[in-house]
This record gives sequence, C-alpha cells and structure tokens, in this order.
Amino acid sequence: MPLFQHRFLREYCTARLVEHPVNPAIAEQVANNLVESCLKGHDSHGVTMLSRAADI
Repeated sequence: MPLFQHRFLREYCTARLVEHPVNPAIAEQVANNLVESCLKGHDSHGVTMLSRAADI
C-alpha cells in the first residue's frame, strides 16, 4: 500500500474537489476532515470517500 504525506493528501483532495465545482473553502475543510479520519485510523471514512464527497 502506498504511503502519502498528509500535506500531499490535503492538497490533492482539495484540488479534486475544486475541480468539481466545490467552493475552495469548503473543499479545504472536507479534505482536512477526510485526511484527519485516516490519521485517526478510520480509513473507511477517510480519503477513500473522496469520490463520494465530490460525487465523481
């Protein structure tokens, strides 16, 4: 499984959300919440939920 720095994941998630017309401030908050979930060990509610959050 690849490992990514939390800063990279925050930036990546924010960028993907902004691409799917999400307000940048909201995108940043959602990205932070997704990454924090992973950092706390709740991977099922972490960045794997990005596609649902952006409805991609």
